[in-house]
Amino acid sequence: MQVNNKDIKQAINLINQPYHVSYSYSPYNTCFLYSTENQQGINDIINYADKDVITVASSGDQYLGAIYYGANKVDLYDINKLTKYISFLKIAAIKTLSYKDFQSFFFPLTIDGKERKNFWNLKTLKRLLPSLPNDVGYFWENIMYEYNKKGYGNFIVPTSYCNHVPMIKTGMPFYAEEAEYYKLQALLRQRDYPLFNSCDVFDIASTFTSKYDIIYLSNILESMVASTMQSYPYSSFGLEDHIESELLERAENSIFKAGHKNSTVMLSYRSNDTIDNSTDLFYNCVLFDAHEIPCKNKEEKNDEHQFDTDIVLTYKLTKKN
Repeated sequence: MQVNNKDIKQAINLINQPYHVSYSYSPYNTCFLYSTENQQGINDIINYADKDVITVASSGDQYLGAIYYGANKVDLYDINKLTKYISFLKIAAIKTLSYKDFQSFFFPLTIDGKERKNFWNLKTLKRLLPSLPNDVGYFWENIMYEYNKKGYGNFIVPTSYCNHVPMIKTGMPFYAEEAEYYKLQALLRQRDYPLFNSCDVFDIASTFTSKYDIIYLSNILESMVASTMQSYPYSSFGLEDHIESELLERAENSIFKAGHKNSTVMLSYRSNDTIDNSTDLFYNCVLFDAHEIPCKNKEEKNDEHQFDTDIVLTYKLTKKN
């Protein structure tokens, strides 16, 4: 594959930026190391087994969850082009490393919250290079030497709450249990790396030629709503529902075309909340199904405004609707 020097340059630009948490919706942005979504709970609802799936790349965890739970084909999209390199590095690490070595290399924090000295170390990277696609391996050779000199900057945030060991393992059996890790490793070794295309979520139907049984949107639409709301200096009655309505209309004319009449859209994921507490349009539309599952971020349970459940919102495409 052809090396994309612009991706390397933009990643280095992020490394050279002072740290500030920023996960904006753009082609080059801070990357997640781990998901905030409970894949075990999600699978209980959408059932990955034998399905063709298109999912956001992000940290790679959604892809790994789909493979672990028996999906057939899994393609990746993400507007952030750097998520390809994060996801492929994680796949290579699981394919290659023992359970203990994977944790040492890819868990940025110890169980007591201290930074691991072997996280993303060059010695282990060199073990992974032969199993990575050439363009991805070349990317990491450049990036890891750069951050070893300068630190992570705003490329990743190792100390993020997402990277606490209990958070990583909750709802992710292949991180929590050694035997399940090796089950996933065996499945990954039977596969090539997934197809990845960088595109806006509303362009997935026009970018990918396949039709999918599961269209996985993660929390992208919710993030778009939140971002739009922040641009208004004062709250406005009905504004949130209006924004959500417009996004759903766009989704109907674009995203949903990536499925067929029996497809399931994983439309939204809301952390540490309940259905009764969610009064916006997304969670009160008769066409959608809202499901409560055990929360992934148990640390938030101590906050009186947070709950011990997450909500998964799904939409079943049918010929009628």
